[in-house]
Amino acid sequence: MGFEDRFITEKQVLAINCKRIRKRKNKLQTDISVSTNLRATRLSAIENAKSNVEFATLHKLKSGLQTNINFLFEDPTSPLDEITFTPTELDVEKMNFSNRLLQLMLHLNVTQRDLSIMISMGEGEISSLVNGHHNVELITIVKIALALKTTIPIMFMYNSYLPNKKGYKQELIY
Repeated sequence: MGFEDRFITEKQVLAINCKRIRKRKNKLQTDISVSTNLRATRLSAIENAKSNVEFATLHKLKSGLQTNINFLFEDPTSPLDEITFTPTELDVEKMNFSNRLLQLMLHLNVTQRDLSIMISMGEGEISSLVNGHHNVELITIVKIALALKTTIPIMFMYNSYLPNKKGYKQELIY
């Protein structure tokens, strides 16, 4: 699956899961809109896979839907029984994501420069991202997941296993 297809798929997964979780919690879009301070039109665009989202928006969705971000990207056919929620401030969430990204990079022996080349992003932006200072967009998260050969849920499972790295370095292409 190419990048564009993966990005579209991840937007669709996010859309489906936002709707599923919201309906499971018996909430209307207006309820989520009020609790997250997202405009109803923005929430509708997300739930219809019409929009890229920033990290801050994912954090708002997490809080409004009372679920951890990784569940927003799980297989839409998986049961909703095991949804967990850990309330965190945006800055803490960014640092958790940054730490997980660094953990994945170290595990796979990928440097910031490697990642910069792999996703066509400046080294300064990568540095800002791994230091928790970047409001990264879903499109960039998808690029990173593809480059690191992992899934979006794994990127947001801060205390979880690391993917298999067998043969990973041989597949890096510069």
